[in-house]
Amino acid sequence: MGYSEYKTIRKLHEKLGIREIQIPQLFQGVVDVQPSPWLIESIRMAYTMPFRNEKERSERLVSPILTEVIAKYNNACAMYSGTDLYINSDLDLNGPCDFF
Repeated sequence: MGYSEYKTIRKLHEKLGIREIQIPQLFQGVVDVQPSPWLIESIRMAYTMPFRNEKERSERLVSPILTEVIAKYNNACAMYSGTDLYINSDLDLNGPCDFF
């Protein structure tokens, strides 16, 4: 199954022992950032066509958002789409990731 096996917090707990914790005020002090005109137009255009599957949705919606974040941080990070990551096949930590 690969990474798609981990769709819920429950699955993360069952397979990896990861638990959800609440961190009050985690994002306190974070300043809102307005999206660029390019991002607004990209999202608007994405909704003019039907989404036939999850991959289309992620490529047309998530990818532009991540691209904008990378640009705001002067390319200090990168984005990979559909990259195969083989970490541990016994734990289903293998196969293509939507975004990395």
